[in-house]
Amino acid sequence: MDQLFPEISKTLDSKEVNWTSIDVVKIGYDWGDRPVILWIGVKPSSLSGEKGVEVTLACKELLVKYGINDVECEIRESQYMRLVLDTTEEGKRKEGKKRKGGKTKKGLTPNNFKKPSEFF
Repeated sequence: MDQLFPEISKTLDSKEVNWTSIDVVKIGYDWGDRPVILWIGVKPSSLSGEKGVEVTLACKELLVKYGINDVECEIRESQYMRLVLDTTEEGKRKEGKKRKGGKTKKGLTPNNFKKPSEFF
């Protein structure tokens, strides 16, 4: 089972899917008959319908290979953005190189951002 995610990731990469995320979800108000879904996010307009069917079938085959017969596979368009900067020294150096003068568009430096644990 530990190899399932790496195999899914490898399958997506081998099929040249520009994927952004892999999630396991169950959607709906009534949990009773709703299926669990392996939800693969891809960059908008990056995957044709035909290729999408091919990819979902390949991922479903991997689920069955691991004895997971009751999970569906679906693809959605998605984008992601990082909401918290890396506040380690290495992260500060990398962010400083990416932004002119080490500043974001709002004038904040990586030193001004809170760590995720400071939000709670």
